Amino acid sequence: NFLTDKKFLNRRGSDYLKTLGLDFPYSKPKELIDHLMKIAHIPQDAIILDFFAGSGTTGEAVLDLNNEEKSKRRFILCTNNEGQIAEEVCYPRIAKVITGYKEANGNKVDGIESNLKYFKTDFVEAKPTDLNKKKLVDKSTEMLCLKEDCFELVKKGQSFKIFTSNKDKYLGIVYDDIGI
Repeated sequence: NFLTDKKFLNRRGSDYLKTLGLDFPYSKPKELIDHLMKIAHIPQDAIILDFFAGSGTTGEAVLDLNNEEKSKRRFILCTNNEGQIAEEVCYPRIAKVITGYKEANGNKVDGIESNLKYFKTDFVEAKPTDLNKKKLVDKSTEMLCLKEDCFELVKKGQSFKIFTSNKDKYLGIVYDDIGI
């Protein structure tokens, strides 16, 4: 039974977060999620969804595995942000893993090349007014960019935006419905 291994103890997850300068007492150990993903044989281009992201252990495990295997897995982490966990623990954790950081003992840890987007959900009124339609389109822009993997803004006009990716791919979004 691999779960009896001391490297899988929850305390190790919390202790590790302290090396990142973060305080959260309920973090799963990264080694456990690393191990589970390896034995699950997750495809190298998979999208991993964690609806109870907590401190972001799954996201960091995906970054580790990508770095180790030179793969392109992506992840989506969701949380209700109870106790500001998304803003104060999860996002800063993943950002530090990507950019690199200095541990409390002074050791420098290199980052893992990747990118990170943070989204907050919101409601748009259901009444079909022009203002509500505009709000809905504005809020959908980043989701379309996520879907198409195009985040770099190339050009912006009054009624359009054009984005690109590193793959010579372009995404054009027209916001003006007149004449369409």
